[in-house]
Amino acid sequence: MEGRPVTEKRSINTYAHTKPLSPGETEKLKTVLAEKNFIFSPKPYTLVNARNEGVSVSVYNSGKIVVQGKKTADFVEFVLEPLVTKELSFGVSFLDDNDRAKRIGSDESGKGDFFGPLVVGSVCAYGEEITEMEKTGVRDSKKINSDARIYALERIIAEHSIAETVSISPKRFNQMYANMKNMNKVLAWAHACAIENLIKKTGCMLVVVDKFAPKLTLLQMLKEHGQKARIIQRTKAESDIVVAAASICARAAYLKEMKRLSDKYGITFPKGGGSDKITDALEAFLSKYGKSELENVAKINFKTAEGFL
Repeated sequence: MEGRPVTEKRSINTYAHTKPLSPGETEKLKTVLAEKNFIFSPKPYTLVNARNEGVSVSVYNSGKIVVQGKKTADFVEFVLEPLVTKELSFGVSFLDDNDRAKRIGSDESGKGDFFGPLVVGSVCAYGEEITEMEKTGVRDSKKINSDARIYALERIIAEHSIAETVSISPKRFNQMYANMKNMNKVLAWAHACAIENLIKKTGCMLVVVDKFAPKLTLLQMLKEHGQKARIIQRTKAESDIVVAAASICARAAYLKEMKRLSDKYGITFPKGGGSDKITDALEAFLSKYGKSELENVAKINFKTAEGFL
């Protein structure tokens, strides 16, 4: 059993959509419609008039596009915005809190931590698997203060789902950040890798991700399998039990790597982005190992490192 269908809520009329297009966007739209086998026909006062099953698209001389039909929502979310306008403001969909549909949840840990890796966890679960995780107290990792509890829940999640983690070491993170110049692009790459791997393992094509950037940032990083999936990005996605499970898996992997680094260097690395404890640990590390070694334990793009490098 794969659960009942996903319950969605749309932010606009699902049977009609209008907005202005630039001349360049109109030309791009013509190309996209032709590639998707839309049937074109002349219509007074229009620059473009085309139809496909469930949707009609017209661009008037004023530049305004009008999309109509029962598949308006899908056209706007999967064609118009990602392929033409590049403005993914539509399609903020979300699951009903009681939904048991099969889905992949994805979340990260370490993004706001100066020391340690950046980790993304992805989990696939449905039906009774979700029920069992709820019974055992799976919830957003940020609401769990005990590391031991994180590890215990990670083991429970492993029993009732299929999970995947992608861990970017501090050194690798610093290299990627130097190339991409953007934390969210690095994070999107990690999410895309975890999601892609889990789709291959499970065949699940519904993905819920905690919203960390515009949807296009993630879509551009996805590969063959991820490009075909339905991606739902939402703020506070950890309220979804599967995303919460992913956050726990990511946090567990982060904590394990932090312990490994602390054991290796003989210094307890605090969690967080900036505090007296972090500054003290940074000074102790630099005194013992020097500046050249810092990239192996910390995200040096953080303001915390300013004045020390």
